[in-house]
Amino acid sequence: VYDDMVAKLYPKAGHVLTAHRAFTVDYERGKDTELREHYDDAEITLNVCLGTEDFKGGDLVFFNGVRGFKSQEESSVKKYLRIKHKIGNAVIHLGSGIHRALHITGGRRVNLIVWCRNPAYRMKMGCALCGKIERHRLASDLADAAAETKNRIENPNI
Repeated sequence: VYDDMVAKLYPKAGHVLTAHRAFTVDYERGKDTELREHYDDAEITLNVCLGTEDFKGGDLVFFNGVRGFKSQEESSVKKYLRIKHKIGNAVIHLGSGIHRALHITGGRRVNLIVWCRNPAYRMKMGCALCGKIERHRLASDLADAAAETKNRIENPNI
């Protein structure tokens, strides 16, 4: 279901997502209160607001442009989409899209972040984070070599 949804939302992002990295981020006054502009090491990012109590502020902001490059439509005015994240809601977006989390002004918010990756797409189009293809080809070659070595150890008569 998730792959089908991503394929419809982002058909060019390599919708067969076979690798995932999940982690949580925690925002609270007096600790980490925001996350500056960045992009993710993922083709698609799933951001689920788990929350722990009522919080204030901390909106998500998505800017036009990807991987630090301005889109062709961008003028000198910074265009953005601002989303008030609510407990129980999820946001799905391109990992290469520039985004940030604004300051928490009260309470605490915990988010589950899942970076969804497509290694085959990265081999063709490059890393969502750095745009480089070479790094992924090397990693793929190393994985193939490791699998072949393991096969030879487990099956020495082949």
